[in-house]
Amino acid sequence: MYYIISHVNTRLRNDMENPLTRRFYTLGEKFQIKENHRALMMARRIVMCAVLYATITTTLFTLFNFKIIPVQASIFTHILENAICLNPLLTCPILMSCSSIWHKYFWNFLPFRSFNVEEKRKIDNRSDEMDIYFKQLKNAWV
Repeated sequence: MYYIISHVNTRLRNDMENPLTRRFYTLGEKFQIKENHRALMMARRIVMCAVLYATITTTLFTLFNFKIIPVQASIFTHILENAICLNPLLTCPILMSCSSIWHKYFWNFLPFRSFNVEEKRKIDNRSDEMDIYFKQLKNAWV
């Protein structure tokens, strides 16, 4: 189901960004397509994070269970314990990086990574899009 929705959304997004397209997208449709893309990227990151977490934990647990790594090997025991108990340390940075603004602020507060976070105001034709949207809304009520 994810791949079908992702394929349809990617096709619509590419069609929307193509200047030669004949289809006219309303402001609501453009917003929904962009929001769907963000949600799909977040879902993909969360699933990849969960699979990575489950793989590491299951592998370490299996290695201990079959005594391939002795339980006395304290570093691996410590890694397994942390993998089980400290799941938010893996998932929270992934969730924080899903939004570009959160990503910039999150990485800015880390001591080993710092770069300037500044808001750039993009001048575009939003007023034209809003006028078209409100004209469409007005015509819909007539």
